[in-house]
Amino acid sequence: MIEPMPALIDTFGRTHNNLRISVTDRCNIRCFYCMPAENVPFMPRAELLSFEEIERFVAGGALLKDGSVKPADLIVLGTGFVPQEVVVKRLLGEEIARKIGPVWGLDADGEMRNMWKRTAQEGLWFVGGSFSNCRIFSRYVALQIKAIEEGLVPR
Repeated sequence: MIEPMPALIDTFGRTHNNLRISVTDRCNIRCFYCMPAENVPFMPRAELLSFEEIERFVAGGALLKDGSVKPADLIVLGTGFVPQEVVVKRLLGEEIARKIGPVWGLDADGEMRNMWKRTAQEGLWFVGGSFSNCRIFSRYVALQIKAIEEGLVPR
């Protein structure tokens, strides 16, 4: 006889009888953690690039392997379990990877390295971790960027 699994109870004391993990904007559960029930605009698939399509990033956006450039003001990378240093080296080059150094882990002062704060490469920011970390810390990063753009802190 198979023993029943213990109940899955979240940090709010709610009991769950199933768990689904989605890494797409087309999840059909619409839980209140990440999406409202309606009126969520989705990007057309044709506008989303895969890692395999990108040769490297250039000043105006992403240089694709076919030689064309996809213009972009903002680039968001969902890298999964590949270390950020690997992605930076591949897409931005060895020089920038060396310039910013390691991502994650603690520096000599006990602070996170290059995560949720300005890096040595202007305009390159990292927001990582779980979905809940990203939701929280992306706002913190946005406030830092806004402060720089408004001249409240030096560039």
